[in-house]
Amino acid sequence: NLEKDLAFTHIKRPAKSILCMPIKYKGKIQAFLYLENHVLLNAFSNVQLELLRLISTQMAVTLENTEIYNELDNRVKERTISLDQMNVSLKDANERLAINEQERKKLLQSISHELRSPLTSTLGYIESILDGVVQNPEQQIYYLQRSRERLIALNRLIQDLFELAKLEAGRMDFSFTKVSVHEFFEEFAYRFEANVLGANLSYSASGNLQPNQYVLIDLLRMEQVISNFISNAIKYTEKGRISLKMSVEDGELVCIVEDSGIGIPEHELPFIFDSYFRASNSNVLNSHGIGLAICKEIITQHHGKIYADSKETGSRFYFTLPIQSI
Repeated sequence: NLEKDLAFTHIKRPAKSILCMPIKYKGKIQAFLYLENHVLLNAFSNVQLELLRLISTQMAVTLENTEIYNELDNRVKERTISLDQMNVSLKDANERLAINEQERKKLLQSISHELRSPLTSTLGYIESILDGVVQNPEQQIYYLQRSRERLIALNRLIQDLFELAKLEAGRMDFSFTKVSVHEFFEEFAYRFEANVLGANLSYSASGNLQPNQYVLIDLLRMEQVISNFISNAIKYTEKGRISLKMSVEDGELVCIVEDSGIGIPEHELPFIFDSYFRASNSNVLNSHGIGLAICKEIITQHHGKIYADSKETGSRFYFTLPIQSI
C-alpha cells in the first residue's frame, strides 16, 4: 500500500543505491528518511544503516518533543488567559468590596442616627413623665402617644434592616404566580386611594393594557413596592395629586407612580435606591431611605428594572416587569 500512497516524484533518473527508512511516532509513520546514490551499488553499509537508524530515531524524538512543547505552549497560553481573567475578576470583586464597604459605613452612620433619634426623644418623653415635669394627664397622654409613634417607627426601621439584609444575601423566599396584567392592575389600582385622599390629595389610576399578557410576580412583594412608592409620594407631596399608571411597552409591563411633590435634586437621582441615601431636600421624619433599597432588590428578583426621574414640582418612580408568554 505504501507504493500506492507514496510517490517520490522528484526522482529524475534511476539510482544505483536507495535507502528509505520510516520515521515512526506513536506507532504511526510520520515521515521517511530517503537517501539515494547514483554512483555505487550497495552504497549503504551496516555501519551507515545503524547511524541512519539513530538519526531517524532522533528525528522521531524531535517530533515528539515538538508536539510536547506545542502542547505545553498552548497550556501555558490557556493558563495565562485564565489567570488574566481571574485577575480581572478579582480586581472587580475587590472594587465591589471597597464600594460595599463604603456603602456599609454610610449605612451604619445613617442608621445610627435614625436609631438614636427616636430612642432619645422617646426617653425624653418618658423621663419627663416619671420625673414629674409633666403632670397634666392630657399632656402625659400626648407624650405617651408620641413615644408610641417613635417606637413604632423604630420597629419598622429594624424590620426593614433585617429584610434588606435577607434580600441582599438571597435568603428571602418568593412565591411567584402567573398573573394577567389586567388582574395585576385591578389588584392595586385603587388599593391605596383612601391613603392618598386622607392626605387631602387627589388620586387617579389608569391602565393601557392588552388581553392575554401575563407577568410572573410575588403579589405580596409587589404590594410592598407599590405601597412604598405611594407612601413616599404622600410624604413628599403637600398638595396636588398622585397617580398610578400601568402600560405594556416593548415586552415589559411599566408601572409609574407620579406625584406633584417637592421633587428630587437631579444630581441625587442616581443614588436614591442606595440603602444609605436620603434626599437633601427631605425634612420628613422617619424617612431613612431603606424602603427604596428594598424595592430595588424585590424588582431585581423579578428580573425587572427600577428607576426614577424628577421635575421641579414632582417625581415619577418606575418599575418594569418582563411579559411572560402564555
